[in-house]
Formats: sequence, C-alpha cells, structure tokens
Amino acid sequence: MSIVALMQKYGHPDQIVASGRRDQDRAYRWRLKTTASFEGPDEAGRHEDFFCDVTAVVGQTGRVKRFEARPADVGASALASAEAFGPMCKKTFGSRPRRAHDEKLARMRL
Repeated sequence: MSIVALMQKYGHPDQIVASGRRDQDRAYRWRLKTTASFEGPDEAGRHEDFFCDVTAVVGQTGRVKRFEARPADVGASALASAEAFGPMCKKTFGSRPRRAHDEKLARMRL
C-alpha cells in the first residue's frame, strides 16, 4: 500500500519525521484519540481519553515498509480490539491481526 492511499483513507498524519539509515525513509505518525464514558452506581459518570499511536515507515518510492499500531495502555488496547479507534488501530488478543486484502502491510505488533 502506498502512503498516498493510506492518507486518503485515514487523513493527514500528525507528524512526519525522517527515519532509517541516513534518513532515507519517512515515518508518518498519527495519534488517534477516543473518549470512553464510565458510570457506576455511586458516580454520576466520568469520561476518560485513550490514545493509540500509529506509525507508518515509508520508503523513497512511497510504499509502506513497516506499519505499527501501539495502544498507549491496557485500557486503550481493550478499546482498540473493539475498533473504537477505527480499523487503523484494531488489535486482537491471542491471535494474529486480520488484514484486509488491500492492506497487506509489513507487520503489526502489540
């Protein structure tokens, strides 16, 4: 998949930095945010923000070489498994991540 297709699908990244040996590659970084509401029997309710950091390392040709989605904490991991951040940060517990046919990216890690 190319970075152009990735940005068309998910929007512009929050940050673009040089990476790799001699800064030949570019790392495109998104910080996805979702808010969860919690209600208890004695509480009126509270809201908490959760984050997932997504990085796509792109070569000089514009092709995605490596793709990583990292939820910020355990709560964010649970929300990511339910696609609260969208398909870009989806995680599954104890099994291999499923990828769509058009999104064959190099690797995804927890």
